Amino acid sequence: MSGVANRATLSGNENGYWVTYKSDRFGFRNPDQVWDAPRADIVLLGDSFTFGAEVRDDEHYAYVLRQRHPATINLGYPSSGPLGYLAALTEYGAAKKPKLVLIFFYEGNDAADMVRDFASPVLRKYLTPGFRQDLDRQQGEIELAMLRVISEAKRQFRISPPALERRGFELQRWFKLQELQLRLELPSFYAADRFDRFVDVELMSTIFERIRELAESWQGRAVIVYLPAWRNGRDTERTTRRLERVRAGMIAAAQKADLPVIDTLPAFHRHATPNRLNAGAPNPGGHYSPEGYKLVGEVVLHQLETMNYVSR
Repeated sequence: MSGVANRATLSGNENGYWVTYKSDRFGFRNPDQVWDAPRADIVLLGDSFTFGAEVRDDEHYAYVLRQRHPATINLGYPSSGPLGYLAALTEYGAAKKPKLVLIFFYEGNDAADMVRDFASPVLRKYLTPGFRQDLDRQQGEIELAMLRVISEAKRQFRISPPALERRGFELQRWFKLQELQLRLELPSFYAADRFDRFVDVELMSTIFERIRELAESWQGRAVIVYLPAWRNGRDTERTTRRLERVRAGMIAAAQKADLPVIDTLPAFHRHATPNRLNAGAPNPGGHYSPEGYKLVGEVVLHQLETMNYVSR
């Protein structure tokens, strides 16, 4: 659910600079002292966008929220999905009884990742009320296991770096092909397949409902934040239509789970220079630019204040 704890960690470089951060005591991306507060103001759940991929600590929406609400804990981590969000809240966030839980739903892959994670017998158990593994008390064992995996990866690289280099080159060619598809407004059949097959409203609403019930068990609240997949004005027209189906499915699931939604998509559309909201403009990457992340933070904070979910 997180990385190696208490380590200087290297992230990505989509914005023209390498991003490093110091992980907290549980391997998440927070100032470690946030865990010392008796109760959290806000807990953030999400994937690489909530983690803050490709931007510095002070360029992310977690920073915007933390400036107003210091006891904000970020449990976002790359490759996580909605079922993983529930697991992270259960294992790490619940102990801090946050007043507010924000579920950041990324339209680009969260619906697909949810179905992927449902195939895991362990993750499925988090749908059962009361299931918990007490991972926050097993950090030493988790740390050793992760370091063994890292050590083995280093060993494999020393043994056969050319094979890994060839794999990286093949991936690079694939991403260049995807970029060409986007620039020529060609349909992405990979994306179409993901969006067509993986919108399980019933499962999504069940996960949202479990998160809401957990928050309510300590008199907290939960809110969903919708994050757009923002590439060159939201990809091609065909992909946009498919993303709209994901959006409609997520909204239906939120309504079924009785959870409010903060939709950040309109703010992206209204922006004066929307292409600047993606990493690596004018040649967009997969995540947001610092400007994009800041926009999300400002929209979320404003909407929460308007809803009287946080103090002004």
